[in-house]
Amino acid sequence: MPTLEERVAALEAAVTRFTGALTDTVETLKSLVGTLSPLADSFRALTEAEHETTRAVRELTGVVGSLVGTVKALAEAQTRTEQELRTLIGRVDELTARVDGLAADVAALAGRLDRMEFKQEGERYEAETVRRAARILGPGEGGSPDELEVRRRLGQLLASVQVDREADPALADIIWWPEGQPGTIVIVEASPTIDAVDVVRARRRAETLEAAGAGKLRAYPVVVGQSLPDGARRLAAELGVEYYVEGEGPSEGLSRLRAGT
Repeated sequence: MPTLEERVAALEAAVTRFTGALTDTVETLKSLVGTLSPLADSFRALTEAEHETTRAVRELTGVVGSLVGTVKALAEAQTRTEQELRTLIGRVDELTARVDGLAADVAALAGRLDRMEFKQEGERYEAETVRRAARILGPGEGGSPDELEVRRRLGQLLASVQVDREADPALADIIWWPEGQPGTIVIVEASPTIDAVDVVRARRRAETLEAAGAGKLRAYPVVVGQSLPDGARRLAAELGVEYYVEGEGPSEGLSRLRAGT
């Protein structure tokens, strides 16, 4: 059995070893603390960075929310603008249609006024031609079918004749009985510008008079005007229609008729 001194020596040796081990442990802990300190610092920095990131995310979320609100407001404003634009376009289209309608009405009115003016000019010229009948056709008597005596004589001649409007001598401008030429009658169509209608109408109305005269009457169709275009002039020659053109004078046939030859 070990002696007391031996056991004390062994205990001292054990304490010495424990103390050494404890010292080593303390040194190890110190070393570990030294190692962990940077990690702790890094963790603290990471945590702070995380907090900063969280704040940044929150701020970004606020900015995004604000942008979403702005975009929504812009979209609503665009929708209203598009609606207003469609309404405006509709009004413009309506106004355009009204303007087009007004332009058409104005054009139609201008056309009617032109026709009225043309008709009035024609009527004035016809009236003037009636007053100048003797100078144009030569000595004789007659005038407008509206005159009572002309209408009476023409009515007797056409009493048994039925004709359409275009061939009716009662609608001619002048009916003229040349002086010293019994059995001869002149029928006149007057117009500022003589056209094919005037030429054909004079020819047909002369034919009506000759038919009414049953071979005892010679009717001369004559057109009178301020101008005689080439086409109407050629047609007059083909149909045997004489003419008197202002500034040009009578055709050869009308000149002979005026002279009684």
